[in-house]
Amino acid sequence: MPIRNRIDALIARFGYVRAPAIAGGIASTSVRIMTAAVPNSANRPWFADLVRRNIAMRRARQIEAIIFRLKVGFYSFSRAVCANVYRGLTSIQSGLLAIRQATTSGAMRFVILQVRVPPFLLAQFFFELAFAIGQRKLLLLKRQALILDVDHSVVHVADHLID
Repeated sequence: MPIRNRIDALIARFGYVRAPAIAGGIASTSVRIMTAAVPNSANRPWFADLVRRNIAMRRARQIEAIIFRLKVGFYSFSRAVCANVYRGLTSIQSGLLAIRQATTSGAMRFVILQVRVPPFLLAQFFFELAFAIGQRKLLLLKRQALILDVDHSVVHVADHLID
């Protein structure tokens, strides 16, 4: 007996109305199971609508949570990339500084000093970008905490109230 027929038999046996499938094939059976929780009641159509709306709202909240996690993950990934680029450019600067200190010619020292400027400017840019991404991530997390009514602030109590 195919799995779709088994699911249809279970739904018919326990008195549930099968919601319309979103996609064909096996994927629609899982969707059908999730949306099949609408009781078969001809005298209470408002209840079926209420349950359908509740399921839709729950799915919308799950999608919003997934999008939020993706945003936070993107900010973490971007910050890590910027930090690695910054670290690489800083090591290039350190290597050029060591070469500059090892040379004896004044002209060569000047050339190496001029070559060190672009990596320094790029490293500074990526440092500031990583800092801005970190601040944006913190702002996003703080906004989410405010939505959830989570307050992590420290409560200060006067000493005379503690005793």
